[in-house]
Amino acid sequence: MGISIHAPAGPTRFDAHGSDTTLDIELAKGLHNMTATSISELTSDHNPVNFDTNLNNFTSPPLSTFAFPNRQKFQTVLSESIPGNPTISNKDDIDQTITNFNNKIQDALHATSTYKAIHHTHPITIIPRQLRGKIKHKNRLRKEWQQAKSPPPPPQDANKQASA
Repeated sequence: MGISIHAPAGPTRFDAHGSDTTLDIELAKGLHNMTATSISELTSDHNPVNFDTNLNNFTSPPLSTFAFPNRQKFQTVLSESIPGNPTISNKDDIDQTITNFNNKIQDALHATSTYKAIHHTHPITIIPRQLRGKIKHKNRLRKEWQQAKSPPPPPQDANKQASA
């Protein structure tokens, strides 16, 4: 998961009975180059802690994005950017033509797509339409009962009514 725990080397709370403890810890996800320093300049039984993050070699993880291409615009841009049949006389011309063709496809795709960032790490789950309808019906029955409170149906009845 990439989670690391950081704490100062010494205790941060000092007890009169001699049982000193560390109360301040930090959980960091994706940041591993961190230092924790206990500041003992205050006259208190609990020292504040300073957590420093070194961002010199830090690279943020890439955002998950999903492309929504406009197929009609893609076809138009691609047909306008690729000339007719290229002249091919040797193997190098074939390789160059294939590379050029792939680049034109990628350029047209980028030019005609709308991108949306996905901000979660879990894959998108699609609930089938029939199941969504049953869940919606069950939630509506539950809401009606919560508003009326009469008669109180057992939970099994709400499930049976929703599945009917």
